[in-house]
Amino acid sequence: MYDPFGGKPLSKLGSDDLQGLVDREVKEGWFVEYKRDWPGAAKVSRAIAALANSKGGWLFLGIEADPDTNAAVGLPGIEPRAGENLSDTIRHVARDCISPFPLWHEALIDVSGGRVVVALQVPEGDDTPYVHNDGRIYIRQGVGSDPVPASDRYTFDGLYRRREKALDRFRRFATSPWALSPGETRGGWAELYIVPAQPSAEPPEFMWEARRNPETELRWWSAPESHHGKLGDFEVQAPFTQVTLRNLGYCISLADSVSDLRWTPLAIETRYYGAIRAFIPFTSLDDEQADVQQMVAEYPASIDLSFFDAGDLVRVFFLCAAKAASFASKCGRPGPLRTKIRLQHCRGKVPVISGPNYHSVVRKTHCPVSRWHALEWPGELDPVPYGELEADEPMVYAGRVCRQLLMALGLPDDTDLLMEALQGRPGLSST
Repeated sequence: MYDPFGGKPLSKLGSDDLQGLVDREVKEGWFVEYKRDWPGAAKVSRAIAALANSKGGWLFLGIEADPDTNAAVGLPGIEPRAGENLSDTIRHVARDCISPFPLWHEALIDVSGGRVVVALQVPEGDDTPYVHNDGRIYIRQGVGSDPVPASDRYTFDGLYRRREKALDRFRRFATSPWALSPGETRGGWAELYIVPAQPSAEPPEFMWEARRNPETELRWWSAPESHHGKLGDFEVQAPFTQVTLRNLGYCISLADSVSDLRWTPLAIETRYYGAIRAFIPFTSLDDEQADVQQMVAEYPASIDLSFFDAGDLVRVFFLCAAKAASFASKCGRPGPLRTKIRLQHCRGKVPVISGPNYHSVVRKTHCPVSRWHALEWPGELDPVPYGELEADEPMVYAGRVCRQLLMALGLPDDTDLLMEALQGRPGLSST
């Protein structure tokens, strides 16, 4: 994408950099648009949508352009109203006027006397087309944001093909194989894949920091805050494009001995563009679940039943989902996260959650026993396309993911049951 600042990070731009636009007579065009003041919600949202539908670019609010040459000539800035947060105003405008919600990065740069220039860096969008609430699809045409003519089939097809390419990347990511040893297939396991609908083209600064100093990533997973919890001790690897964690404490709880750790890893990978994938083995339980055993007696002897801790699974899913949503929020990507849940080798597996709500549910609806070797959400006919769940708040998104997991396990979407599962491990009781 065109960068008038020579690669300087947006967060480090100052008034001198904006003055450089004036001094160099940088003009409006395919990738740059100037607005002297606040032009209204309709024009701001059209400009953002047009840049996202095109090749990306920059929208500056508070920079004056020469009406004849379209070159920047001044920095009058915008004076926010008392108590107004311009970032929130722009976000609300875009959410109300553009569907789906596009990605952008922004900076409010002081210029003089309490006035600011709003710099919006809008990358080329993946989730095209971005449709304005006036029913039109806007693209950049020279110095303007113009609607695509209804007869321009070529442009419409290109926008839809771009979205299909993005969805295909998600499909490939969600089916990427795990390198499993023979021992790792002894029991069932769950896989979780989360990708932002608007992935970042460049690693954010805090991801580089995680690669340079893996301890920063470890601190997140072991933090005492209620929405993080603590799973145990991790070993960490940080190759160029990701941070990979293997949880030794979780492994020890599953393995027969320390020497058997290689068979039962809990692995979590965080990719630089905001994607997360996790491999979570089922925690086997003893078959001494007497009250549950009575409820599975009607199953044929040909199905070998075994029990696993579904609460453990829910808690790990919650942590991973909260991490992905927190990552997206930190990168300024408030849109939906594409989510895939897959359960493998789960035939005859009985999910168990310790607590009275679980046993009440089982008594009412019978014990959930999978008759299938593999289950996944969303399925081909699922009404939620590509598992797109809104991630406006990390805790809310994590709860949505866990509810989908409960239903995939054959358990009801029940708030009390979800809370019971989350409270099974110290540190999550207040979520």
